[in-house]
Amino acid sequence: MLPNDALTAAVIGGLLTGAATLLGALLIRWLEVGRENRKLSRQVVGAITTVLSEMAANSAILKRHIDAGSTYIGELPVSTQAYRRVELTLAEQLDLKASEAMFVAYAPIEAGDLFRKLEPATASEAIVVQEHPVLYLDLNQCAESVKKLEIAARELRRARDHIGGRSWRRELAARQREAKAGG
Repeated sequence: MLPNDALTAAVIGGLLTGAATLLGALLIRWLEVGRENRKLSRQVVGAITTVLSEMAANSAILKRHIDAGSTYIGELPVSTQAYRRVELTLAEQLDLKASEAMFVAYAPIEAGDLFRKLEPATASEAIVVQEHPVLYLDLNQCAESVKKLEIAARELRRARDHIGGRSWRRELAARQREAKAGG
């Protein structure tokens, strides 16, 4: 081998090693991004499933009171804890239609709109009610809330089916590339 041939072989070997290292690093990053996207997909699907369970329980509680015509209640055991715990995750990942439906369903529950105060008929009742306010369930509002919960549950199921599919992961990867290129 001539000295130039050895130098050429070393340069070509170095270039091939560099190219292989770069391709290997790109492959590893691509695999990591895919793993992260699958993990996020599982987290979002889990968050949706948790909120769907809470919605079903809330709907069942409200329906039970509506069916019984029960308006007097000490405390209504509907919950918004699961929704509040995953609200940010879902707001970032759900489409606008599903996010809006979920917000509309939970707003009356969180605001206390399912209740109405006892309207006193006499002055003596007014004094008692003022000292010890009594809340009653507004069954019409409860019925409206049940409808809103059912609409939101339908939208969340649609979103969960979409997120569990591959198209959502491709959309997520595209959004991540856009964010990286823009920022």
